[in-house]
Amino acid sequence: MIALLCFALAVLVSPFKSKSRLEAENAVLRHQKSRSRGGRPLVETDLRALIRQMSIENPLWSAPRIPGELLKLGFEVAQSSVAKYMIKRRGPPSQGWRTFSA
Repeated sequence: MIALLCFALAVLVSPFKSKSRLEAENAVLRHQKSRSRGGRPLVETDLRALIRQMSIENPLWSAPRIPGELLKLGFEVAQSSVAKYMIKRRGPPSQGWRTFSA
């Protein structure tokens, strides 16, 4: 009952609040709801370019090898991040069913 009375009083008083107080309240509420996003940290653009260049110049290197080489250069990157930014290669097409039907 008291909570309902307080709510009704707040609704009646709200049109009389000053504009600066409303702006301050909005800023506080906006700041409360904003949260930092979790997950994988972003990889810098230069490092992405280096990963692509390494995967182009060394076609036999796979995602497990490149993080080791980058670690020697002073960059610590996860294997999953390297796999994400590597150049995707397509191998020769596999044999289809027509090969066996002739």
